[in-house]
Amino acid sequence: MSLKHDEYWRKKTMEANVKHGMYNTRIYRIWASMKQRCNNKNSCGYERYGGRGISICEEWNGKEGFINFYNWSMKNGYSEELTIDRINNDGNYEPDNCRWVDYYTQLNNFSRNVKITFNGKTHSLSEWGRIKPNGLNYNTLRSRLREGWDVEKAFTEPKHTKGKDVEGNLITINGETHNVKHWCNLTGIDKCTFYRRIQRGWSIERAATEPQHSRHVTKKHPA
Repeated sequence: MSLKHDEYWRKKTMEANVKHGMYNTRIYRIWASMKQRCNNKNSCGYERYGGRGISICEEWNGKEGFINFYNWSMKNGYSEELTIDRINNDGNYEPDNCRWVDYYTQLNNFSRNVKITFNGKTHSLSEWGRIKPNGLNYNTLRSRLREGWDVEKAFTEPKHTKGKDVEGNLITINGETHNVKHWCNLTGIDKCTFYRRIQRGWSIERAATEPQHSRHVTKKHPA
């Protein structure tokens, strides 16, 4: 079964490449991956897409599927920095439900659609981030849930002060959002310094962004 499916998808890929010569482009890989996770039961992503009823419209899935998808993309803001996003996370891949967005917009769309119940109340993750249960913000809640924490623990565990506990959090400063590791790379701060700052009571934002100063030692020379 698996070999038959693999052969089928190889044949489709070869046919598409002969027609438009764009097989090695990023936009073609995006389109091909979209088809795989919706149509190919052997795809690792099928369970979360085709397996739960997410499909691709005939315009993008048919004989001229890629060309139609390419033309739509060029007219609707495609660039190398953007990704395909479904506006309704439970809807299909089709022109009226898709857009090209940056990575963080896509994450935010996901957080608006995922409903979470805690203490008998149900809200999206974005809404919980504004409510701040037990003083926990959106970044902390999202990071914990992505790491596999159950809802009860993610929403009740006190926020720790060790650097390793916050390293994966997304932090927005002056309109830019990155995780701690990325902020440290941007500012030239090593992780050990970041951990020491957190342990001394610095805020995450300050610890990840304040420039790291060098210590100059003046050597005494013998007379």
